[in-house]
Amino acid sequence: MGAGIQFEGAEPPEMGDGDRVANQIFNALANGSGGLDWQGLEFMAAYFGAHDIEALVHRLLIIKGHRPDKN
Repeated sequence: MGAGIQFEGAEPPEMGDGDRVANQIFNALANGSGGLDWQGLEFMAAYFGAHDIEALVHRLLIIKGHRPDKN
């Protein structure tokens, strides 16, 4: 665990299935410039079996907001 990161309780929160799928889709859509290629969202959602697109987009935006840039 990184310095300065604190979680409520003894253990960090576990990723659910939706979180894992969102992480895979995020990696597949990442364009290398810090953005996502949104035009591939429908295809990747179907490929990974994500049915709730609104929840998926919410998770992708959370991942994007909290993942450090690769510079």
